[in-house]
Amino acid sequence: MEQVAQTCNEKYGQYLLKDVNGIPIESFQFNQITELNVDFKGHQYSLSGLVKEADFVEAGQKVRYELAMAAYKMT
Repeated sequence: MEQVAQTCNEKYGQYLLKDVNGIPIESFQFNQITELNVDFKGHQYSLSGLVKEADFVEAGQKVRYELAMAAYKMT
């Protein structure tokens, strides 16, 4: 999952909220596994990053895609 966060930083860094110097305030990072075997369907993971408000929905979709692809490749 750390690799997923790194991939998101590389591919979707333009969505991150940046300070006046152009440095991301909080890059994408893997936090933890939040639940195991939820409803017998799978696990939940926590990945966070501070993104621009206007890009929240699109960035969220792209990050969830990267998580899904990582889970698919693990099987």
